[in-house]
Amino acid sequence: MHDNEVPKERAAGGESMSTLRAADAIPTATDVRPAKVIDAPGVERQRIPDMNDTVADALVGAMETRIGQLEHQAKRLRYSMFAAILLIAFLIINQFSPANVTVQQTLMESKEFKLIDNSGNTRLFLRMYSKVPVFQLLDSNGKPRMSLGLRFDDTPFIDLSDKIGRTRATFEMTQEDAPTLKLFNEDGDVSFAIN
Repeated sequence: MHDNEVPKERAAGGESMSTLRAADAIPTATDVRPAKVIDAPGVERQRIPDMNDTVADALVGAMETRIGQLEHQAKRLRYSMFAAILLIAFLIINQFSPANVTVQQTLMESKEFKLIDNSGNTRLFLRMYSKVPVFQLLDSNGKPRMSLGLRFDDTPFIDLSDKIGRTRATFEMTQEDAPTLKLFNEDGDVSFAIN
């Protein structure tokens, strides 16, 4: 007979099992109902569970709890990895999106450009005039009212003209990069100048 097994009728001291359990103040593994063990035909004994059974049950419970925690942690890790992959894909795609790619191509090329109103009148003229660029705004009669451009010595200017097309005011930069404002009378003579 093993240490943890007792005959069905009596324990070692002659007391019944119920008396032994009632006398114990601290619950033990023996508080569990004994299992029947059959050694040979006709011989029946009861096996009292020992501490190993209780420890095994506790270990199984702890393992089940830990496995649940690990599964939850793995789920969070999967979601985190999926989010990280999406973020990396977004950053890579954003690097090569059309907004970040500079396409160098000639959209339009011309020696002059005219903007025409609904009546067919030229209202804006952008052209090369004797090898210098000039931008002109024209009135409904086709007379230039404002000109913006460069002179032959590459100094910039702005000319304002009357309805006949005569220049009446000029704002320009000199070759020494000094600003100049000139006002002209009807005959084209300078009536006022500031350097």
